[in-house]
Amino acid sequence: MQAYRADVADLDPEAYFEAYREVLEPYLAAETGRNHYRTVIDHLREMAALGLDDRFADFLAHLREKHTNRPAFHDELDSVDFDAASTPTSS
Repeated sequence: MQAYRADVADLDPEAYFEAYREVLEPYLAAETGRNHYRTVIDHLREMAALGLDDRFADFLAHLREKHTNRPAFHDELDSVDFDAASTPTSS
């Protein structure tokens, strides 16, 4: 998805976000492990940078709820602070 960012994200960030969401959710579900979750977090940072705060917050809440049985994923999510400006920072 990152290869298309320059072409699509600037032109239509909503469409890019939705496409990213459709790809990222099954990718997250496909594996477990902290390295996999850290890769997912990197993609979430990319999504947060689009500035669609409400959609991003809803997506994060959805992922947290859907993957309640993955405490390591929750730990990795908790280690990143996605602030109101959609610029993620590590805690």
